[in-house]
Amino acid sequence: MQSNIIIGNHYLSNNFGSYIVLNYIRKDKNRRFVFNIRFDKTGYETEVNSLDIKSGEIKDYLLPNFLNIGYIEKPINFFEDREANNQLGKYFKSLL
Repeated sequence: MQSNIIIGNHYLSNNFGSYIVLNYIRKDKNRRFVFNIRFDKTGYETEVNSLDIKSGEIKDYLLPNFLNIGYIEKPINFFEDREANNQLGKYFKSLL
């Protein structure tokens, strides 16, 4: 494995605080290393690639960010999530 991301180390995101790299998962389609991380404040776990870790562009979707009381939900990728895509299709058909 040729990545300078160290498992067990803490890193800092640009806007959402620190997180720990838990383990290596795989390489993505762009041949970037994919890791499992956990944010320290909220315990939110997600998969991110090595480029996101290096740039700090990782979001903690459980961190209160709306008047310090609300949080945003992880966006759904309708092209990859077949169930969400089916629900969206049913919704739009019901509008016709």
